[in-house]
Formats: sequence, C-alpha cells, structure tokens
Amino acid sequence: MDAYSSFLAHTPWAPGWGNHEYLEEDRGNRLANITAGVIAERRLADGAATRWAYSVEIGLLHFLHLDLSPYWCRFSGCIGVDTCGVSDEWVVDASSDDPTTRYNFTGYRETVMAYARADLAAIDRSKTPWVIASAHYPLYETYDDVANQARAQNEADFGARGRGRLSNDPAPSKAQAIADFEPLLAEFGVDMFFAGHDHNYETTWPVYQGKVVQASYKDPKAPIHILSGSAGPPEWDKFAAAQTWTREPRLQVNSYSRLTLFNASVALFEQVANNNGTIVDSFTITQTRMDRSAPFPCFE
Repeated sequence: MDAYSSFLAHTPWAPGWGNHEYLEEDRGNRLANITAGVIAERRLADGAATRWAYSVEIGLLHFLHLDLSPYWCRFSGCIGVDTCGVSDEWVVDASSDDPTTRYNFTGYRETVMAYARADLAAIDRSKTPWVIASAHYPLYETYDDVANQARAQNEADFGARGRGRLSNDPAPSKAQAIADFEPLLAEFGVDMFFAGHDHNYETTWPVYQGKVVQASYKDPKAPIHILSGSAGPPEWDKFAAAQTWTREPRLQVNSYSRLTLFNASVALFEQVANNNGTIVDSFTITQTRMDRSAPFPCFE
C-alpha cells in the first residue's frame, strides 16, 4: 500500500474485502487497519456502515460495497485456510472446528442484507442517478471448474468458489448470495454490479435470474454485471462455454476498468490494457428512465 499512498491521499477510493484478505489467519484485519480512516469517516456520516457493508457518493455515482466472503469461503478445511471468510466479529465459538457452530453466518447475513436494503432505498437519484453495487465475488461468471482445477495445487483457498445449494435453512454459498442480493439490485434499479475474484475479464447483457432481458445497453431494464479481475493476476482463469447472458469479448489481458459518467443518462465503460493504454473493450450505456429509483420491469 505504500506505493499507492501518495495517490490515495488525494483520490476517492473504496476498499473491498475478498478471500485473499482472510488468508494466513489475517481475518481481514490487515486491510481493516489500512482502511480504518475510510471506514471511520463513513461511520460518522452513516452510523450503520461497517467494513462488510458501506457506501460512498462520488459525483453522479452512489457506490455500495459488500463483503460477501462468508458466502464464498465455506469449504472443507476453510477454518485453517482463510477463516471461512469470516472476521472476528462473527466468531461465536472459537473452540469449535465446525464452521456452522464457530461462526454466526445468520447474524452476518441479516446485517449485510439489512444495510444493503436500507442504503439502496435511501438514495436520492436526482443527485446520484447512477448506482453501482460491488463485491469481490461475481454473481455471473463463465468460470470453468474443470479446466481451472490445475490451480488447486498452488492455492490453499482454491475452494473459495461459493459451492453449495439453496436450502430452507440459508447456508453459505454463491447460490444463496444470488438469492439474497440479486432481487435487491433489480428492486432498486442498480445499474451495474462490479466484481473480480476470477482472473479474467467478462461482462453480461442486462440480466436477471439467469435470463437475458435485452442484448443492448440502451435503456437497460436489468442490472449489468462486470467481472474485472485481470489487472495483474499471477495465473489466468479459463472460461467455460458462453451463456445466453454472456457478452463478448471475454478476455485474458492484463487490464483495468474505467467508467466515465458524462451526465445522468450517458455512461462510457472502457477496459484498458495495462501495458500501453489500449482500449480492449468498451460500451456506452444510456439510461433515460424518468424514475431511476423505481424497480426494473424484470422485478415487477
């Protein structure tokens, strides 16, 4: 972080937690210490803000960040690898070797969901017409489970894939995260969901509950999902077959994302190559809905 200190001292930034922040018994505390000032500032403005869920407003943008690590990091042996993506606050029985009794997933889940709903409901879209939600983990991805198994031997937390199924008793899984948060994105007209985790780059058409709503970005009627995890990964994640909601290109190019909000109705997204600044992908979003806070039609 020292290399970024002079830049971050004069630039708005929103830190986010993922599985790497929980490795080696760190439990997310190292990043929490580095970003303590940012989170403390948010708490002064919003007493409910925490490191697991908080928001910032920058110009025309309202940005909501969620730490969804407990949903993704539940796998065999996760306690000794990345504490199952759970921070100290949600440990209820440190002597237990069973994640279901060691951690209070229900309390964490209810806290983050409640914050997300209250935050999105309170946005003044006349001031911040554009809304982005973000987490380290993608809700939509064409990750190839089989082809990427070769990385398992090199990464202790390779199991942080959110595997599991929905059940009547909510338990950590990607499926549960989608069930918990995707409806909120549609209900409150969230424009985009940004994520990383996978070491590649891909985007979706406006999509809801696995179905393409439209194959264009003119007046999107559902959230757009952007997976930008290619800034500098040590190894690439391979893609599986494209889905109906997949938008090409899908890339394995060292690159970062850049979003320009020109006004309340026009935004330009660009994916920029690290080495020479070449634009390797781009698209324009136009949104002319009169009531931006109203649910997308797909939710109704």
